[in-house]
Amino acid sequence: MPVAKIDVETLRCIAGVSRWELCIRLKNARRDLAELEARVEKLLQAAP
Repeated sequence: MPVAKIDVETLRCIAGVSRWELCIRLKNARRDLAELEARVEKLLQAAP
C-alpha cells in the first residue's frame, strides 16, 4: 500500500473520523498481512 494512503488514513484516525480502536486493528492487520505475504514469498522461492 502506498505510504501516502497510509498517512491519510492515520490522519483520519487522529482527526477522529474513524474509531481509534478500529484504526489500531487495521494497522495491526496490515502488518500481519505483510509478514504473511513475506513468508509465502519466501516459501515460493524455496519451492523446486
